[in-house]
Amino acid sequence: MSAHGDKQSHPSQSDMGGARVLAICGCTNAGKTTMARSIQKMFNEEGLRVAIVSQDDFYHEQSKVKTLRSLNGEHIFYDYDSACAVDAPALCAKVEQLSHVVDYIIVEGNMVTEMPGVMALLDRAVFLTLNQATCRRRREARAYDPPDESGYFDEVVWPSYERHLVYALALAREDSRITFLDASRDEDSEETEHVINLIEALSDDIVRITFDPLDVGEAMKMVSSPSCGGTSVFVGTTRDTFDGREVVRLEYESYDEMAYKEMRKLCRQTRRLFPSVERVVLFHRIGEVAVGEISVIIATASPHRTDAIRATEWAIDELKRRVPIWKKEAYADGGAAWKENADWMPRVEEDVDVEAERAELASRSSSTGCCKRGDDEKSFAEASRERDTNRKLFWLRHLVRHLKGGDS
Repeated sequence: MSAHGDKQSHPSQSDMGGARVLAICGCTNAGKTTMARSIQKMFNEEGLRVAIVSQDDFYHEQSKVKTLRSLNGEHIFYDYDSACAVDAPALCAKVEQLSHVVDYIIVEGNMVTEMPGVMALLDRAVFLTLNQATCRRRREARAYDPPDESGYFDEVVWPSYERHLVYALALAREDSRITFLDASRDEDSEETEHVINLIEALSDDIVRITFDPLDVGEAMKMVSSPSCGGTSVFVGTTRDTFDGREVVRLEYESYDEMAYKEMRKLCRQTRRLFPSVERVVLFHRIGEVAVGEISVIIATASPHRTDAIRATEWAIDELKRRVPIWKKEAYADGGAAWKENADWMPRVEEDVDVEAERAELASRSSSTGCCKRGDDEKSFAEASRERDTNRKLFWLRHLVRHLKGGDS
């Protein structure tokens, strides 16, 4: 039994007419529509038929939308930030209709994950998160019909998003189709580049926190790339003893919202330290993990083995140091103990000191006798990563791979 009820089976592609369906959901004003249109344009340029289905086109008429009274009693709000405000069956019918005439369908809306019927039609769902400052700034720059009343953002919009996020994070623990990307920014210029960066992160960094058993073969499939001759995989399993006591299982818990953000940062920073690394996979299991079962998988792929090995080693050390995931050891004698990462501290700054980290890594390599990467290798690696003249096409190919199940 799922935390959200029985898991629903997804329609076969024959039922759906063969179209692949991607949802772009998450925080209001996170750029869902912009991202959907950008992906549509990229697909169209390759001769593919793409339709966008917007959740906002399926709101019930205003008389059927529930109302809320503001805290000061001065305003009546129409609650367009609850899933009950949307005619979900009509949205589903539109998706099913379009599935017979297009190649790809993009469903965009802030409450898609709370509509079981819509979720059952999806191949992938991208949930965009925002910090409150970014969301407020963008919300205030847009006009709505009806317009936001005073207090609507603080009393309805932001609390509703927080509920949507909590629900989606819980759902993602059991549904590997959902991934999270943080779209927060200090300013809103260079929108096209921002969207490409989001698609790049979606395509090349596979991050998952799940109750389900972890599969090394799946991680290998996800991280593999024709241009990479070196793949390094770290697999962490539950050991049977600790400090002389017999361990029967571990129980992991996670602060998912922060953990996803930190894991995404870790992927970006791994690539900055090791420019030849093309793909990064970070899987972490939560809940009960029995002795001998896998709790964490980290995999990286690079044209050269040295960078893949060193990147994976660096990533597992950093994951344990900074990602808010804790474990409880349960012992055969009936005792138990939480093993918090004592040195865990989320980074205040977005970027690591790359030069300092590289110097430290070079020092480690010298002391262990590992070969250092030469300038020619670095040049080859960085050129490999930018091997397509059309950068958008490169990431588009990876996105198509996602939607066709090439890494799931």
